[in-house]
Amino acid sequence: MSSQPWACPDCTAVYAPRNQSRGHDESCWISRGVEEICDADRDWFERHPFATERRRPITRAEVAEMRGGGFPFDSAPDRWRVLVTQLAPGARTRHFYDPAEARS
Repeated sequence: MSSQPWACPDCTAVYAPRNQSRGHDESCWISRGVEEICDADRDWFERHPFATERRRPITRAEVAEMRGGGFPFDSAPDRWRVLVTQLAPGARTRHFYDPAEARS
C-alpha cells in the first residue's frame, strides 16, 4: 500500500501510515466489512487453536480498502485470496495474493 496518506472512498477517514489511525465514520461500510472479516478470522482461530494460518477469499471491503490505499490490482480482485497468519493469540497479519501469480 502507498506510504502517502489517503482518504477512505466511503467516509471522511484519512489513513496515516505512520500511526495507522483511520478513524472511519460509523456509517462506513468498508470499515464495518473489514471489522467483520477480522472478527471472523479471530473466531476461526479460536475454533482451530493449533492453526497458525488461514487462507480465504478476499472480501469486497478489503478490496475497497486496498484500492483506497493505492494498491495496484494487476488482475481481477475477485480471484485474490488472503493468507491470515496468527503470530500469537490475538495478533494476526493479512497478506493479499493472487493464487495464479503465486504458482508462477
